[in-house]
Amino acid sequence: ALTEGRDIKVDGAWGNQTYNAINQTLVNQQLDAYTNPYFTDAEFQAQIWKESGGKNSTVSGAGARGISQFMPKTFKWAKEKGWIPETAKITDPAAQALAQRRYMDYLYEDRTNIKSAKTTEERKARTFAAYNMGPAAFDEFWGELSDADKKAGWKTWYKKANNESKMYVLWNMD
Repeated sequence: ALTEGRDIKVDGAWGNQTYNAINQTLVNQQLDAYTNPYFTDAEFQAQIWKESGGKNSTVSGAGARGISQFMPKTFKWAKEKGWIPETAKITDPAAQALAQRRYMDYLYEDRTNIKSAKTTEERKARTFAAYNMGPAAFDEFWGELSDADKKAGWKTWYKKANNESKMYVLWNMD
């Protein structure tokens, strides 16, 4: 941060002003360099709108926070995976956006009930459902669906989800 000419104030070893300067550099560099072959920037922005209306102060009844509505435990896990800098704070919108993108990559690429989809559209719908429900809850939901519902595709199975997830998938896919 100092080599980039940032004006860092003396506020203790890791005070807010120092954190902001370092974190902005780390997170913004990664966010600017981020590319995703599966989702467009517009799809990520629409997802953020559905999650929080773009308001970083949003906190869900379950405790999910920020523009991308991360649970603190999941945000911490994303740091441990190295997806976002260790200095990232859950209250930082850029860190939330970076975590959202990396988490969507993980769901799309690594979850069995998602990557088994036959089409890109189906895989995206499953990824959005898993993001909203949580991956374990999505796996449970998927396991309860009939083979016919699974084969019929997202326009059939999403209707069997809880109301929040149903609207979430429809919003992000329509």
